[in-house]
Amino acid sequence: MQTLRYSIRSSESPSLLMGVVGVCFLCWSTLAQPDEPPFEWDPSFSSPGTSLSVEVVQILSPPPDGFLSISIKSTGFTEAASTLALWQRRSGSEYYKRKPPLSADGFVQDMFGNNLSFLGDYIRGQAYDIALVDEATNRRAQAKITPFPITAIGSGECKASAEVQTASGLVWVIMLAGFNAGENVTIQTIYKKETLTNDIVASENGEVAFPILYPKRSKGNAKVTAQGSAGCNITLDFAIGKSALKAK
Repeated sequence: MQTLRYSIRSSESPSLLMGVVGVCFLCWSTLAQPDEPPFEWDPSFSSPGTSLSVEVVQILSPPPDGFLSISIKSTGFTEAASTLALWQRRSGSEYYKRKPPLSADGFVQDMFGNNLSFLGDYIRGQAYDIALVDEATNRRAQAKITPFPITAIGSGECKASAEVQTASGLVWVIMLAGFNAGENVTIQTIYKKETLTNDIVASENGEVAFPILYPKRSKGNAKVTAQGSAGCNITLDFAIGKSALKAK
């Protein structure tokens, strides 16, 4: 997936606050220390014979509180329960690891042996991104969900989504899909009175992804538009900065 890196221009130095975005209650987030995974992070990866899935069981409170219960189900790991590690990617490039209890039927449990885990303070566009790894054999499976997604559907088959990367709400990744392989896509990023325009070629899967870094103290609404050369166009609106942390 092709990635374009650029930022909104500003006379100020951009803020890169890499703090924890979410809190995982009844498990491990308040105790874990950042670590570096010994593998390349790929949310779609699973070793042969393994799988990992995350399901939102119940939304207890919508954003900005964002309190919900989830279940994490695996296959292919029950015989390796003693050598398992559960990794979570948070705040872009910050990773955490814990040793997860695993039930006989493959559910990843919390420290109390419950099949349900609880997430809190999840905002719109924030992903829950994990990997289950057998540290003895390096087999792993990964899964990713966005409980409160920010999405838009275009005039044709194209679609867009925005994923927040930092606790500041200032760094985002925009993902576009549904274009033709090799299609030229004109991107405009719009914030207040400034508009940046770039042309990007869609990947062989018809996808485009790129990060946006907004200046310090940015807040309010931002917009991204995409116009494909084959005709599909799309507009995605989302809150940034402190506004993103409070968006309902």
